[in-house]
Amino acid sequence: MAFIIESGVTISFAEYKDVFEQDRRLFDDSEGLTDEVVETALIRATERILSRVRASGWWSDYDTKRDSSTNYVTVADIPAVDPDKIKSRQ
Repeated sequence: MAFIIESGVTISFAEYKDVFEQDRRLFDDSEGLTDEVVETALIRATERILSRVRASGWWSDYDTKRDSSTNYVTVADIPAVDPDKIKSRQ
């Protein structure tokens, strides 16, 4: 599975080819599913995944365990998930 990377930043955890290979029948029945449409949806899905991870209690606990001097006043203080670090564990 390949990631979409722009300017050195991971913006999607999958690409058109991954989806196409998963279920070609979907593409045979839907002419409107171009690579641009699919990759735009994949980018949005990746953003949602990263947002949900950031909002989870697990992420807050994990980040606090990594740096015990961390003190979050609000949820907005919790750092975003770095998708490039997820990529490095691929």
